[in-house]
Amino acid sequence: MSQLEEFLDQVHQKLQGNNEFRKVIVTGNDSADLDSIVSSLLFAYLSSKQDKTILYIPLVKVPKADLALRPELAYVMNLIHLDHQKLVCIDEITLDQNASVVLIDHNHLTPPLSQYDNQVIGVLDHHVDEHFYQSAPLRRVEMVGSCVTLVLEHFPDHLWTNNKEIAQLALGPLLVDTVNLKWELGRTTELDIAVYHKLIGLLYQVQVDSSSSTTLTDDYFKAIEKVKSQVDAMSSYDILRRDYKEFVVDGYRIGTSAVTWHFRAWAERNSAEEIRQAAIDYANKRQLDMEVIFTAFDHNGEYRRQLAVFVMQPKLQTVQDNLEKNPDIQLKPIKEFDVAGFYDQGNIRMSRKQVWPLLKQLIEQHEK
Repeated sequence: MSQLEEFLDQVHQKLQGNNEFRKVIVTGNDSADLDSIVSSLLFAYLSSKQDKTILYIPLVKVPKADLALRPELAYVMNLIHLDHQKLVCIDEITLDQNASVVLIDHNHLTPPLSQYDNQVIGVLDHHVDEHFYQSAPLRRVEMVGSCVTLVLEHFPDHLWTNNKEIAQLALGPLLVDTVNLKWELGRTTELDIAVYHKLIGLLYQVQVDSSSSTTLTDDYFKAIEKVKSQVDAMSSYDILRRDYKEFVVDGYRIGTSAVTWHFRAWAERNSAEEIRQAAIDYANKRQLDMEVIFTAFDHNGEYRRQLAVFVMQPKLQTVQDNLEKNPDIQLKPIKEFDVAGFYDQGNIRMSRKQVWPLLKQLIEQHEK
């Protein structure tokens, strides 16, 4: 049995029993993507190796049934014989109001954990810093490529550099979030490279240096991306909620969906109008004022991004107009679509992580 699976079994057993363990909820972000899930799992596991008197709970913030929307998760975990169904999901535990919380891959608590604001003891994240929990004993917010980099960097090498199981698992999100360590996309840092070298040194028993290419891991990256991109059989509703984050800015509810399929292929299946209607229906279901779709994909060996914006609150129309004119993101309407709101994105270095702060700023300024 995988060491990590044994750890998850123990967590489930202790949650079901009447015990006096001090509890620490280690929670990833709302989108529950590969980096978020693996990073929170590894943080909880390695923390438990250091202190066995505390019950560290790696919490996935989606219902158990929604794990099926993330086939890349099952693929990566299967490689170390770890059953992803053993993960602790939000719908299968009763939250302990006295628990402490560590935020992984985000730095601002969201429902249903908002009530733990005064119990946050740690933050490890690689998104734009919102400056909450400044007095937390552990607080590191740094724009590295993958949050798993910060997690492994946080712990002493001896806890993980001799563990191939951890190395194999961590390598997946590191490659995905840095797009196979492509410097030109602006998502890779020297720290990511340093951790990458430790991982492949352990897995492949080779000596590497800063000039080493990613040849050893090309096939692994491509395999994950292939599995991750297999969304064409999913409903538009599932595609939109698969990697979803929600924010409130000045009282407006904004939804963001990250998609690994490009709009032209999606429109060949459903038509642009049907995609637009699916996004509006999804937004209405969640009572959103705006829904934004981010796509990122490889097209004939070229990495590309697209964006779609759907405004339900008329007061926010100027936000979409200003985003369309913004010189940094470089949006161009997809001309062959007969409905508005779909764009090709000229600046492929701007992912949701970079676009969201810009969009937030436009919302905050739209009435000024």
